Amino acid sequence: MQANITSRQNELIAARRVPDNCIFVGGQCVKPEGADANAIPLINPATEEVIGTCANASAEDVNKAVENAHEAFESGVWSKRNGNERGAVLRKIGQLMRENRDLLAGLDVLNCGKPTSYALFDVDSSADLLDYYAEIAENDEVTRVVPLTNAPGYVGKEKRFPRGVVGVITPWNFPLKMALWKSIPALASGNTVVLKPSEVAPWSCLEFALLCKEGGLPDGVFNVVIGSGKDTGVALSHHDKISYLAFTGSLFTGKKIMHAASDHVIPVTLELGGKSPLIVCKDADLSLACKSAAFGIFFNQGEACTAASRLLIEEDVYEEVLKGVIEEAKKIVSGNGLQENVNMGPLVSKPQYEKVLQLIQTGFDEGLNCVFGGLPKETGKGYFVPPTIFTNAETTNTLWKEEVFGPVLITKTFRTKEEALALANATEYGLGSGVFSTNRDTLDYFADNIEAGMCSLNTYHFSSHELPWIGWKHSGLGIGLATHGYYEYTRLKQVAEYVGTA
Repeated sequence: MQANITSRQNELIAARRVPDNCIFVGGQCVKPEGADANAIPLINPATEEVIGTCANASAEDVNKAVENAHEAFESGVWSKRNGNERGAVLRKIGQLMRENRDLLAGLDVLNCGKPTSYALFDVDSSADLLDYYAEIAENDEVTRVVPLTNAPGYVGKEKRFPRGVVGVITPWNFPLKMALWKSIPALASGNTVVLKPSEVAPWSCLEFALLCKEGGLPDGVFNVVIGSGKDTGVALSHHDKISYLAFTGSLFTGKKIMHAASDHVIPVTLELGGKSPLIVCKDADLSLACKSAAFGIFFNQGEACTAASRLLIEEDVYEEVLKGVIEEAKKIVSGNGLQENVNMGPLVSKPQYEKVLQLIQTGFDEGLNCVFGGLPKETGKGYFVPPTIFTNAETTNTLWKEEVFGPVLITKTFRTKEEALALANATEYGLGSGVFSTNRDTLDYFADNIEAGMCSLNTYHFSSHELPWIGWKHSGLGIGLATHGYYEYTRLKQVAEYVGTA
């Protein structure tokens, strides 16, 4: 089996078309000056072996990318095209993604460790995203007449325009998917883009850039710079020709991005951390609730901003639900994401692995009861952490308050829905949430009162590009996906004209 995995890894590496240490600027793969000397090693988290290197783009490299994007925007080669023309290009790129799905998914597996089935879903849903925004662009009414009922003789209009160069900074947990959630609506609405994906997992985004060129996207419209946050990310977020910043990542870095945007008074979209609650009421379908609770936290190794890391269970069914979630955790197959039947891979990197282990140890130190998993018992290669479940939590516990970004669940009981609501809202974050009940009034109560931008009822980790992606409180600003995500990347102008009275 190991020989097959190694063979598959070598096939994927050989199939890459973007050489090591390159960035994508002006429609070309280019190697920055000194790129080989400053290269960042890329490590397969399942094996801990170095599988390649990537560039650490300098401020000058970022400047070249932004200048190319700015020139492309000003030329009108993309921004002045109508929605039908832009839509046709996006549909072609989506088709090319489907034709290259195995490569794109495989590269994400090598870079961040996720199981192949999840990576394939990411690619497929991203290709569908291109079709979705192609249709929005094709049907976009960029000028709308506004009836003026109290102003005889006047005609009012609303006009929308693309903003300019959009800077996009995205994380490593969904390398291609998160990048496209930001970049595609920006492109569909006529902007140009400079993307900085994570330097931990850049390969799929670079390959996607080539597909954009093959699909007919003009040179300079989509650019990819690779490098560290402190070098490449800072240079991009502070560039004076960036008209909009879209960021997904930590609250700490999000605050820095917001500060950078304030220097040039430009808008931002921030998708930040989460500490999402999942509430199980005693009248719920408990079998469904247990499966969903396990999936809610252990999906993607827990490396998801919406991970349901706080499980709140009504006291009468606590033991039954806890047992059910443990049984689901026992079914998880952990291993190399290239291996068949694996549904939990390693954590993305050694720093992330060490952070999660420290938080698990903190759980023990604070007196929490670990009923499943815990610290890894094996010391083999790979950054593997077992599914872990703690009980008897208090709202003062570190694991209750801090985003782990790993497969660590903390549980607590409640007696009334009012108590459950107070516990659910006892966090600085407000991204995802979930409720399981068969009572319509109960579901509506929580949907109306949980302080989170998204609420899932009798399901979890459901997402559709037709629904907005929203963070409340410290989980972010702005709206992603859906038509809202498209309009985020446009500027609105009011036009009023006096035409006289008849």
